[in-house]
Amino acid sequence: MMTEADDVELPHTGTVVSYTVATPLDYVGQTETEPFVSATIFLDGADQPLAQQRIKNIPATQFRVGMRVRAIFKPAAERNVKDVDNNWMFPSTGDVIARWEPTGEPDVPFDELPEHT
Repeated sequence: MMTEADDVELPHTGTVVSYTVATPLDYVGQTETEPFVSATIFLDGADQPLAQQRIKNIPATQFRVGMRVRAIFKPAAERNVKDVDNNWMFPSTGDVIARWEPTGEPDVPFDELPEHT
């Protein structure tokens, strides 16, 4: 069983290692109506990526592998940590990140991306 002693603090910055542009289909219960990016982001210093991060404020035409991004968190009172987990396959950040934004740093060259992405 993991405890707080196992926690590792990571920076809020990382690198996009893959992404998909999703175009929502019309089906019962669908709430998305506009295309959006679903990205896999490797936080600096992490050994596992954050998969399926919704990117809605960066146009898909400007999004790219190697892009440096930072997480902008919701105010503490608005965060929902109910679904936060460290599932090895698809770790979840719950509902605590408001958005991701570019850091303005140069892109990481493809051959320097983590080898196990």
